Amino acid sequence: MPVELLETLPEGRIGHIGPVLVSVWYSPLTLRGLDTMARRHRELSARYGPKVTMVSIVQSLGSPPSPELRERVGVELESLKKQSIGDFVVLRAKGLGAIIARSFLATVALLRGGGLVPMRVLKTAFEAGEEARALPGQLPEITNDMLLGETLEAFAALPPP
Repeated sequence: MPVELLETLPEGRIGHIGPVLVSVWYSPLTLRGLDTMARRHRELSARYGPKVTMVSIVQSLGSPPSPELRERVGVELESLKKQSIGDFVVLRAKGLGAIIARSFLATVALLRGGGLVPMRVLKTAFEAGEEARALPGQLPEITNDMLLGETLEAFAALPPP
């Protein structure tokens, strides 16, 4: 199944494959990007119920988010987790910065655990697709999509907007 493009922003693009919401970020997340992603998540939740899987693909690392943005991300993610069965962050960036960022996000995921949906930090969109297919409670249109990982990789490989 192809990704249906929902929205393009200067900092990234957002689409979906059934209940899988996929966002690709080419520059640091902004409040506008966060609000757009949350709105699109709620739209998919209205359609699929509490079965949305979030896949966020980060192409490059920028400066750390502002305290205001970090706080808003936490609030939005807590709200969206109630309508989600999976949350994957893919860091495609390479090098020492990516290793540090993966370690940091993995620690954050462990610390915020205990919630309904734990966040998983991965290296490739293909891995996110495979893990999304295997989630307990995943809808058949996703579990049966043998090309989900490849489709997510192709969406991530598109040039920046």
